[in-house]
Amino acid sequence: MPSPLPTVSRFEADLLTLLQGLLGHAPRSQWLPILTKAQPRPKCLSAAAVRLVADTLAKGATRLVAEAGWRSERFLRGGEAATGRLWERTAPSELGLAFSPLALDFLMWATSETCAKPAALWKVPRKRQLEIGDRWLLAAAYGAVRQSDIGVAWVQGEPWRNEPLCQLLYAADFDHPANAAPLDFSPWLVPAGIAILEASQRQLAELWIEMEAAKERVREFEELRAMAASQRRALDAYFAAIDKIERRDLARFLLAAARTLTTPGANVRRRVPELRLEKLRLADRQQAYRDAVVALQYVVELGRWQAAARGIGYFDEGYAAAQLWKADWEAYHGDALSSAAAAALAETQGLVAEIPRTAEAARASPAETG
Repeated sequence: MPSPLPTVSRFEADLLTLLQGLLGHAPRSQWLPILTKAQPRPKCLSAAAVRLVADTLAKGATRLVAEAGWRSERFLRGGEAATGRLWERTAPSELGLAFSPLALDFLMWATSETCAKPAALWKVPRKRQLEIGDRWLLAAAYGAVRQSDIGVAWVQGEPWRNEPLCQLLYAADFDHPANAAPLDFSPWLVPAGIAILEASQRQLAELWIEMEAAKERVREFEELRAMAASQRRALDAYFAAIDKIERRDLARFLLAAARTLTTPGANVRRRVPELRLEKLRLADRQQAYRDAVVALQYVVELGRWQAAARGIGYFDEGYAAAQLWKADWEAYHGDALSSAAAAALAETQGLVAEIPRTAEAARASPAETG
């Protein structure tokens, strides 16, 4: 006889529905209302509910591998290039995500609280550390709610503001000052974390194209400044982290994004058509245009990596990594991308001088211009 279906409480059923939704397995109409209403929180979950949560998380991680890692690609393994699907080039023992009780605590909070209230946001308890599975869940949860009032609230608090993967994926959603504390990517530089970063390369490319395109709707310099500061914070920390462990192949997403961001006609002025610059100082005007092309500044940095890779010989340490990077660079036509990015940055100099004439022409009457 088949085993009887497990019985759970109403709260536990809502929590499981919510988890399915945050992982992309349930329609938004089913789980989003759970985040907007408060309900009593039980002291603990039943054993049956805990087993179902664990099963859902395991299947969610497996689905991530299947959906994002099915393409045969080349990435470094043990200092050598390895080709295959994610699970073919990675030992199964290195793909597992560890979760702590904090994952359950977050889900119980999300099910019981009105999650759009910034004052009541979930926080990691003191002296507790997030496991990599917890971090993956938090990033996935923010990605699911970012286009809602709940997402607007979550960007104001921890842990999302300093979760490295979340910042790398959605940097421009957050408002960080230029002097914000650096991000620490070390929790992601373990085998399971690196596997997720590899599997996220296509998503990262799409999201960074989206971030740069969103600047076309920005009207105020301060908003653009904050978006750019968050982007630089994410990329500075990420590039430093992967460069330190000689995993430059994990920056492949930016080469993919640059192919779109450097298309003919995508000049700097067209990137911020609504931006009000007339009252700004010249230095701020130039900074505004540079903020409009943050991703391209880092494409130029990739060109420096390419120059360094060319200088690594067959008997030098890091030869295989350099060869893989040079192959990526050639496949994405990196020289052309880097030249186009450098030209866009040079263009910001000339645009500054044009702004006073443009502003004066805009103030002229039709009779004067006729």
